[in-house]
Amino acid sequence: DAGGEVISHAENWTLAGAETGMHAVDLHRRLASGAVMSGLLGYSELLAASRPLPRLGALAFGLGHVHALLLACLHRAKHDCSPYYSDGVAYLGGDRLIWLYDIHLLAGALTAADWQAFTAMAQAKGLSDVCLGSLEATVVRFGTQLPPTVLSALDVGDRIGAVAAYLGAGRLHAFAMDIRAVDGVTDRLHYLRELCLPPAHYMRARYASARVTWLPWLYARRAVEGVRKWL
Repeated sequence: DAGGEVISHAENWTLAGAETGMHAVDLHRRLASGAVMSGLLGYSELLAASRPLPRLGALAFGLGHVHALLLACLHRAKHDCSPYYSDGVAYLGGDRLIWLYDIHLLAGALTAADWQAFTAMAQAKGLSDVCLGSLEATVVRFGTQLPPTVLSALDVGDRIGAVAAYLGAGRLHAFAMDIRAVDGVTDRLHYLRELCLPPAHYMRARYASARVTWLPWLYARRAVEGVRKWL
């Protein structure tokens, strides 16, 4: 975790249970780290449509089915251009069986009213093509049964939605889109400061094995690595 307020919104934890073994926790305070993605689904919106999960506990709540399906489709699309890791190995692509099956099960849980809300939300948030691709993939793989109007409502033809354009953009273009998505000059400067100068504790942890631990040198090293990624 970079410890930022506008760039990093996630933490990864590994917990050891006395009887249940190791548990990996991917804790997100917002939807994603980039400004374009993080503002798609806000906490208040998700909480208002949440549903109780009594088997986990009296205070446990989960995403409503509409938001859960929307997020599952977005998650699949994101990994078409952003790798995931298994046993330390990076893989690219969103068509993992477990992710597609999640989408299949969520689609089966939606009511007619839910589907109307889902397609309207996908259109409003620029996610129509992202959701269409995910649902079509589950139809091919699992024969997912969908209301006849769903795919046509999501079909935007040759138009590329805002999120798909962001996910398909190069690093510099995506960075520019993130900057534009941050509201106000002050927050944009804050965003740039967190990007270029993350907290010292993050830098020390990030380069824990570095031979030279002088902080200015670590920031310079980070800057060089960042430029190389963008070239």
